[in-house]
Amino acid sequence: MADVTVIKDTVHQDLKAALSNHKRGDKDLYTHVSEVMTHIVKHCPKDALNKVEEVSYLLKNKDQINLDSFLKTNDVKGYACPADEDTKQATAAVILKSQEVFATSKKTVNEEGEEVEEEANAGPVGNIPDIQTECKLWQWAGVSFGEYDVLLLQKSLKNLAAKTGSQ
Repeated sequence: MADVTVIKDTVHQDLKAALSNHKRGDKDLYTHVSEVMTHIVKHCPKDALNKVEEVSYLLKNKDQINLDSFLKTNDVKGYACPADEDTKQATAAVILKSQEVFATSKKTVNEEGEEVEEEANAGPVGNIPDIQTECKLWQWAGVSFGEYDVLLLQKSLKNLAAKTGSQ
């Protein structure tokens, strides 16, 4: 068992020496391969084989291309918690406006001056694609509008079809 470890260490040292001898400018091949592997292990270990060439190219040309913005490795999503008080205050106006647009009932005033709730006319709606289902396919391709925005888009199209009477 000790012989195998010694052989592995010798092979590693020979490989490191051979890669270190190949230089371009002030950078050697061993340093470049180490940077590529470090980046892959850190950011995309499940897709390593597909990313080796891309990461290598981007690291070689990092003075011309910003690696982090190209691969979006430092993309911080600042999602708010729904229970945040700030979130509730920031979204309250939008929620009220959307409730008016997508109302299921309508308030009117009768002859005695009292407010009466009537069912909103939800007549037949034209052929509208199910955008929420199609959104899952778009997400596989890397395109996403967010679940909330897709829901609003779907409801808006339905509302537009109902208002214009399109079939």
